[in-house]
Amino acid sequence: MNAMMQNMKSRLSRAATDVQCATMAAPAGFIGPSEGRVVVYRDDGKPKSINPGDPVFVGDVLEADTTSAVNVTVIGMTTLSVGGNGRMVVTQARETE
Repeated sequence: MNAMMQNMKSRLSRAATDVQCATMAAPAGFIGPSEGRVVVYRDDGKPKSINPGDPVFVGDVLEADTTSAVNVTVIGMTTLSVGGNGRMVVTQARETE
């Protein structure tokens, strides 16, 4: 009986992980070239360092300090820039025609 319960727990855990992966949001864009200190704030509100190639999601807040800059390429291949003391809030992602 114990082995049966362990097997069931394992299957439920894998199913929950599959559901989480399926419901994760698609990136709104990706970090491009950057200089200096640029951070992203996500759901937990804590600043995280970002690097070229990192994904950017709707709801992210990017901040560049005084001598920093970053490019973000969003869906539709538009490039946005954030410079010294700049802040960008990612509010929407959609492809343009």
